[in-house]
Amino acid sequence: MPRVAKFQGGRAGATYTCHACGKQTRETGLEESGLDLCRKCLTMAYADNAHSDYGHKFERDGCPICRKIIAGYDAGQYPDHETGD
Repeated sequence: MPRVAKFQGGRAGATYTCHACGKQTRETGLEESGLDLCRKCLTMAYADNAHSDYGHKFERDGCPICRKIIAGYDAGQYPDHETGD
């Protein structure tokens, strides 16, 4: 029996390869496909950008505001990039 691809969509080109990590992925609603990023890489990019733009008072690794931003996107929300709320 031939192997069936994991991702099958109703439109052509429904999947793409993440430019950052190489994962085969598809759009999840954050418009990440326009940047050729998977959801995880896009949320990491949002948090990294927010950390830089808003000068979070913590080291980048382990920043509680960045963790809240990532958790918010993972929960399907659009958190404030300055506070993480």
